[in-house]
Amino acid sequence: NIFRIWTLDWIENADLIVESILEKVNALLLKTEEHDHILANVTESIHQNGYHIEEIDYSPIISKQIPYESTHLPKAFAIGAEGLEDLGNRALIHRQMELLIHHESPISKSFLYKRIMEHWEAKPSVKIERILSEIIVDVPSHVTKHRQPFYWKEQSVVDINYYRSNAGIGRNSEDIAPEEIIVALQEAVEQNLSIVEDDLVRYLARQFDFQKMGKQIEFSMRY
Repeated sequence: NIFRIWTLDWIENADLIVESILEKVNALLLKTEEHDHILANVTESIHQNGYHIEEIDYSPIISKQIPYESTHLPKAFAIGAEGLEDLGNRALIHRQMELLIHHESPISKSFLYKRIMEHWEAKPSVKIERILSEIIVDVPSHVTKHRQPFYWKEQSVVDINYYRSNAGIGRNSEDIAPEEIIVALQEAVEQNLSIVEDDLVRYLARQFDFQKMGKQIEFSMRY
């Protein structure tokens, strides 16, 4: 509340202005005392009747979203499809897969292969996918199967409490593990309490940085 004092009024009658201020302050103090008295009576009545007042938690809601952290892969000296297909490079590819799974799990099979091929600057082909499928068999990991396999760190706990942003990463909706979507879903319900299903699906898509809703994205969010 603002008590406005005009300069001319103060010059002409300062004592009256001071008296008005004191009167206003006393009125506010009296109003506060009455409010406290009423509150005390209500609180006493509630306790006498055996009711319990539950305090509201006003603490800020902390999002469970974290950045997606891409790992740095060992340099490949012979890039392109030929380098990826070279039998002498299988140990290096194996090591790259280990690093990706360790640092970026849960990671889908398609996104794992995509990361490897991008690093080697190789285009997808049936032969390259066959080679990667042969190598991944020997890479230590825990696998969950949904629409496609998802690879986790060996002996890792599948029950996670976070989901990762998709900004600038290039994961397709089908590359997001259902376990991450469930965490985002739980957060959405906690924050919104009541939300219709279609709005919830759109909300989830935005949480994973998908600006437009397509059939594949909707299918993934509803999985």
